[in-house]
Amino acid sequence: MNNSMNMNFNHTTLLLLFLNILCFSAYAHTGPFDGKKFNGRIAYSSDGNYNDEDDWAASAVALAIFAEFGVKDKLVHFDYNCILPLTNVDWEKEHEISIAGAIKNYGYPEYVFYDCKKNEAPISSRLL
Repeated sequence: MNNSMNMNFNHTTLLLLFLNILCFSAYAHTGPFDGKKFNGRIAYSSDGNYNDEDDWAASAVALAIFAEFGVKDKLVHFDYNCILPLTNVDWEKEHEISIAGAIKNYGYPEYVFYDCKKNEAPISSRLL
């Protein structure tokens, strides 16, 4: 390549790099997290395919993470004990105890929490 072509190539490369950075910057902070602060809401369903020990632990850990990350006030809904046909009463109680401990330890408002087993009404209206 001669110097003129090499210079044009370098300018084109720099221009493309600049445009790429500009475009990335414009869209980098869309969504509920702007890189500094979470601006969204959190709705959480804690049950997977069966209500068991991993749900009990994961619920309390998730609530601890939300509180420590500083977004507990963004939690608008948290449901649990939702595996209605395949459940165990003792396990439901364990899950409730786990969540009650996190509510107390981290100061969550109780109205955000929804025990599906105790109130089998549809929860969709709570999320609107």
